[in-house]
Amino acid sequence: MTLKALEFYSGIGGMHFSYERVGINVNVVKAFDINPAANTVYRLNFPSVEVVQRNIEALSQKYYEKSQADIWTMSPPCQPYTRQGHQKGSFDARSKSFLYLIELLGKLENKPKYILLENVAGFEKSDTREMFLNQLENCGYDFEEYLLNPLQFGYPNSRTRYYLLATKVSTKDEKIFVKREFKYTIKGVQMTTPAFNDVKADMEGDSKSTKQIVDFEKAVWDERLAHSISEFLDDLDDKLFEKYAIKQQLLDSHGYVFDVVMPSSKRSCCFTKSYRHYNEGTGSVLQIEGIVGIDKQTEKNTRYFTEYEVAKLMGFPERFTFSNKVRPKNKPINSVQNENLEEKDDEYELVTLKQRYKLLGNSLSVIVVSHLMKHLLRNELENNSSSDQI
Repeated sequence: MTLKALEFYSGIGGMHFSYERVGINVNVVKAFDINPAANTVYRLNFPSVEVVQRNIEALSQKYYEKSQADIWTMSPPCQPYTRQGHQKGSFDARSKSFLYLIELLGKLENKPKYILLENVAGFEKSDTREMFLNQLENCGYDFEEYLLNPLQFGYPNSRTRYYLLATKVSTKDEKIFVKREFKYTIKGVQMTTPAFNDVKADMEGDSKSTKQIVDFEKAVWDERLAHSISEFLDDLDDKLFEKYAIKQQLLDSHGYVFDVVMPSSKRSCCFTKSYRHYNEGTGSVLQIEGIVGIDKQTEKNTRYFTEYEVAKLMGFPERFTFSNKVRPKNKPINSVQNENLEEKDDEYELVTLKQRYKLLGNSLSVIVVSHLMKHLLRNELENNSSSDQI
């Protein structure tokens, strides 16, 4: 059986890649996003999907009704729920489209059976969340909430996010998830250190509910099984290294604010949309030689992560691309491309390097979402497995 999905706030396709990772048959009927650059990348990776570049709230109930989608996935704008965005919640104009979807859900005759929502940590304290949960209850959904980090699944990148899984139940007596019990899964995430012991420390105090996700997916808790950053690095020649190298002048003046990791490190800081634009708190940089804190960082041994390395740390597959030109394996860009990294070469590139980092900063962890999807769609997966055996 093939499930039909609507992908709201689709970005560069993180939700779609998560379906692929799970291995379930899903037909994304439409993907919605108003960002032209994100839609360009989405179309490059999923050319058969109809990408709708319109305001979600501008489309009628009848329009959505026609899709008869089994699944809704959503990553609404996060700014209304962040400190930087002043945490205005539903009073922020950027939450308008999501509020429309909440209202729409109550009106639809053909409601989706499954819903997966991703947003920033902080959404769980918002009035928008309360509105959404109330609507889910009114519409007959059971739901489950999590704060999860890729570190819990052995991926060396810290990105704590809020997730909600909802399933439409046939009767009020059928309970799939525990209602209104929020699943706080980590007390706090420290800044980057190479030692995996710090990752273990982050996990102290996890609720039993965390194990519900972690155990069935056998998420990595053992240092011996955790991935190191070296597994996600591209093989850069000297010319490409120079393009991503941090200039010595910047290292001398602001090197102390960088979060520096090594190829052997087991974690890195969250990469934000301001990576390479601001130096502090926007993502880790890589020192390929020496010892962090002892040996001096130089432009010969310290560089930014490439956009494809960041993507892989977030769980995107090797086939993911920003470019309409075929990318050689383990090469972030062809050496003839992007001579000026801040400008677009129309012959080869559709999206600038600055846009690429920004799109990644606004995207999601494919590794975490795929684990959650496998949990959410476990009945469908079991049914498919049973059908295959018949």
